[in-house]
Amino acid sequence: MLALWMPSSNIPDDGLLGNVPHVDKLVHFTIFAVLAFLVSAIDKSNDKQSAFQSVLIVSLIAFSYSAILETGQLWVDGRSFDSLDLIVNLLGCIAGSLFYNKVT
Repeated sequence: MLALWMPSSNIPDDGLLGNVPHVDKLVHFTIFAVLAFLVSAIDKSNDKQSAFQSVLIVSLIAFSYSAILETGQLWVDGRSFDSLDLIVNLLGCIAGSLFYNKVT
């Protein structure tokens, strides 16, 4: 998550995935899928809600955090707001919370 606040010139490029197009979107998706999965795991009200309600609430919480981080990049040199990142983050949030509900 710290990399979301760092200037892009400070993020190491090991060349391993540097040539893969849109690899940053895969990273965004994965980070927020894991976040939503973990938020689902600590959501104590999960037992009292339908799966739909649980996915909706967790996704909104994780996506709100995503929106704050993405908007905050407007004030960080070398970073910029990207609406496509927000969409991918939301998809990751939904996927992570759905996955949690599927495996538990």
